[in-house]
Amino acid sequence: MPSITLDASELTYPLVAVTGGGTDYLADGAGPRPEVTLAPRAGYRLRLGDSTVAAVSFEVREDGGIDFDPAFDAFLEGRGGRRLTVRGVPVTVDARSLDHPLVLDLPEAAPLAQHRVHELRLLPADGYRLKAAAGTADSCLAFSVSGDGRVRLDPAVTDGGYADAAGRTLTVRGRTIVVDGRSLSHGLLPVGAPVTGTGFLPRTSVHRLTLLPGSGYRFQAGPGVSADFTYTVGADGTVDYPRSCDAFLAGRGTDTLVVGGFPVLLSTVRADSDLGGVTAVDDLPQAPRELAAVLTPATGYFARTAHGLCSAFRVARDGSLTFEDTGVASFTVGHPVSVPPEDSDERPTTLTVRVAAAVPGGRPPRGEVTFRAGGRVLGTVRLDDVGVATLRTAKLPTDGAGITVFYEGDDEHRPVTATVPSDDAATAQQLSPPGPPKNR
Repeated sequence: MPSITLDASELTYPLVAVTGGGTDYLADGAGPRPEVTLAPRAGYRLRLGDSTVAAVSFEVREDGGIDFDPAFDAFLEGRGGRRLTVRGVPVTVDARSLDHPLVLDLPEAAPLAQHRVHELRLLPADGYRLKAAAGTADSCLAFSVSGDGRVRLDPAVTDGGYADAAGRTLTVRGRTIVVDGRSLSHGLLPVGAPVTGTGFLPRTSVHRLTLLPGSGYRFQAGPGVSADFTYTVGADGTVDYPRSCDAFLAGRGTDTLVVGGFPVLLSTVRADSDLGGVTAVDDLPQAPRELAAVLTPATGYFARTAHGLCSAFRVARDGSLTFEDTGVASFTVGHPVSVPPEDSDERPTTLTVRVAAAVPGGRPPRGEVTFRAGGRVLGTVRLDDVGVATLRTAKLPTDGAGITVFYEGDDEHRPVTATVPSDDAATAQQLSPPGPPKNR
C-alpha cells in the first residue's frame, strides 16, 4: 500500500488520524509532516479530535497518487502526488471579556490567553468546542466552520446570548457574576481566573467575574488551600451550587454568589509557642496565643508558630475540623553514646532523626527538627546533607511520656510531628510512614 505524507504545518493544531471505511489510520512519526499508509480508495477524511472530523475528503488512486474534489482546492494541495498539504482558514477568537483563558477541545491544544485576540487556522468541520481552561470547570461553547470559512454557533449558544459569530470572527462575552466573600477572614482566588494584581479577590469588597457558562468552577482560600465546593454559572448568568453547601453559600438563582464560612478559634495556650497566623488569613492574631477567624470549607490550612508550620487542617462543609495525615518519614532513636555511672544525675543520650525524601531517590529534606519532651524543648537541630539530625541530651523524661519530634518542612516536604516513647530511647525504632508526603 502506498505511503502518503501529510503536511499539516499550516494548521494551528495537528491532525490526529486519517479515517476511512470506519477505520482510523494513525500517522507514522511525529511532527507536522507524518506519513500514513493507505489502501487505494476514495472518501478518506482528516480527523482533528475525538468528535471533530474535517468536512473535506480525498482519494488514494491505484497508482498511489492523491486526488480530491476541486471544491476542496482551498484546503488541500498535492493532486497527483503522494504529499497532501492541508491548509486551514483563518478564524479569529476574541474572548477578551472573560476573566479566564479558553482552550479548544483538541489534542495538544494550548490555552488561549484572554488578554488578546487569537487567529486560528482551522479546517471546515462540525464539532469544534471551546472550553474554560480553569481547573475542574466543565463548560462548552460549540461551533462549526463552514466550507467558506464562516463560523456558525451551536443553537444553544446562540439562544444563550453569551457569544456572537460574524463571518470568520467568534466573539465570546461570557456571563458576569458577583462574588461576595466579605464575611470571610481571607480572600478568594478563582482557580484558572487570574485577576489583576496578586490574583486574589480581597475580602474587603465584592468582585465581578466574567466566565464562560459551565459547572465545576472553584476557588482557593490561600496558596495551596483548595476550597471544598464548586459552583455553576448558567447560560442566563445565574449561579448554582450543591445543596450540601447551603450552610455557607447563598445566592442560588441570582447573579451573586455569597461565600461564607464557619468561625474557627485556634489556640496555642497549651503549646510552647505563640501563633504567627494561618495561611490564607488576612488578620493577625488577636492575642499571642489565640486567633479567631471565619474560614470557608477547604483543605490545606496551616497554622504558623515560632517553630514553623503545624500539621494541616481541613474545614468541612458542616464546619467540623479535621487534621490531615502528616504522612512523612522515618525516625530512629539511637543507642546511648556514653553511659556514666549509675549514680550519675545525667545519662547523656543521642537522639537521631532521619526525614525521608518525598520521592524515593529524590532530594533530601532541608530545614530544622525540634525535639521536645514533657513540654520542654530539648533542642533544635538543622538537617544535614542526607536529611539526618542528631541531638545529644541529658534531659530525657523518665516517666515514659515520650519524645516529640517536629520537622518544619520545606518547599517540597510537608511539616510532620511524631512521638517516640522515651523508655525506648536505647532501642532503635522506625516509624513506617502511612503514605508519601505531599508538597507544600
